[in-house]
Amino acid sequence: FDASTARDVPWTFRPTQPTDTVQIGVRDMAIYTAKNNSNVPITGTATFNVEPEQAGAYFNKIQCFCFTEQTLQPGQEVNMPVLYFVDPAMLEDEAMEGVEQITLSYTFHKSLDTNSEPSS
Repeated sequence: FDASTARDVPWTFRPTQPTDTVQIGVRDMAIYTAKNNSNVPITGTATFNVEPEQAGAYFNKIQCFCFTEQTLQPGQEVNMPVLYFVDPAMLEDEAMEGVEQITLSYTFHKSLDTNSEPSS
């Protein structure tokens, strides 16, 4: 697991554990921790990336903090879970042959003005 923030997001953001061994097809959970180190509320949105790229089609998030904006008050620290599974179809894909590790990365960005229309 990997975590980062954009330069304009004064948060500490990290996974509570850097690695996990999962069984293909079995639900698992990763927990990330975020803390707002500023003296003002900050609303952020997390974007994600899966490496290697071909594994992205098989990494399924069931519940994720990345589905909605997250607002942290000054000094607030929260745990943010991700419930996921790796699709067993991965085992039948020749492009996935030899892949033994998948890295899930998140980057928090400051949300756009909440009064503006969401982009598609």
